[in-house]
Amino acid sequence: MNKAAILSLLLLITNISHAFGSEKWECALDLQQGDKGSMSLQRSDASISGSINIDRNGNEFTQELEGSWAEQKIELKRFVNSNSNQTMHGIAIRVGAKQVKMGGRHAEGLNGVWSADCDLVSSTGAKAKSTGKDPSKIEPSISVRTVPSKPNKGDKIEFSARAFHPEGIESIEFFVNDKSIHQCENEECSIKHGPLKPGKNQWHVIAKSKSGVENAQRSIDLFIGNRTRPGICTIQGIATGPAVAQSQKVSIQLNRKSGAQNKGQSKRFDAGTYRFDNLGVGNYELSIDTPDDLGIIVSPAKVQITCSAGGSMRQNFEFR
Repeated sequence: MNKAAILSLLLLITNISHAFGSEKWECALDLQQGDKGSMSLQRSDASISGSINIDRNGNEFTQELEGSWAEQKIELKRFVNSNSNQTMHGIAIRVGAKQVKMGGRHAEGLNGVWSADCDLVSSTGAKAKSTGKDPSKIEPSISVRTVPSKPNKGDKIEFSARAFHPEGIESIEFFVNDKSIHQCENEECSIKHGPLKPGKNQWHVIAKSKSGVENAQRSIDLFIGNRTRPGICTIQGIATGPAVAQSQKVSIQLNRKSGAQNKGQSKRFDAGTYRFDNLGVGNYELSIDTPDDLGIIVSPAKVQITCSAGGSMRQNFEFR
């Protein structure tokens, strides 16, 4: 290859590299549960590198990041230590010429929620990527999940979603097998639903922005196993009677008659209701703890209940 050809090739490679450009972003980061700090991102085309600085109860530490940012999708890996890393995935919505709002899930099992408000501090090469749309006409972006991720027949399934839009979210609605099951007027929403029929089911989420734009329907397959999970039972009930308003001051104690599992659970009535979930099969005792100064009688004061697999047992209490 002659010198002119080599020079032309080098210029071409240089121009391609510059065409992609790079961006530097600085973000205010919130990892929830008291972990807040900052995040610095260096973006080159869809690749990201950077770091996060976290303040946890006055202790500060830094973790390195790498991953990708393509269109509205964010996939990050943060290095907790030399032997461990965690995934941060979510979405990015441009809310201004040089501002982006990010958010999604992180931590073990993706049980945590993170969010970040980011500013573009510098860019080189190509212009900063843009949606190229009127913000009011941008489709909302959503992240969704189910718990358990591999449900079986008899399981109650928690469906959850988080949505973002430059002009805010008006509502989130869940559909299972094309039937609406729940709606929230918020950017986060969840609902426990089921059990569903064994085999293939489908679900989707529709988020609506405050400017009236909805995301396109994207159905998600959800396969329900044909096994009943052993040892899953629920005990629940309500407060009744003329003194029901006092129920919120009363505790209900659950004790298993044999074995240590689920032993010693206690909770208060919540708006006149109570519920104990995920109990093992066996015999239980419910008892009422009534403060002496309330001057009321609750009956029964104590009752025996047998929980069977997949069962939902009801026991109401009268306040008078």
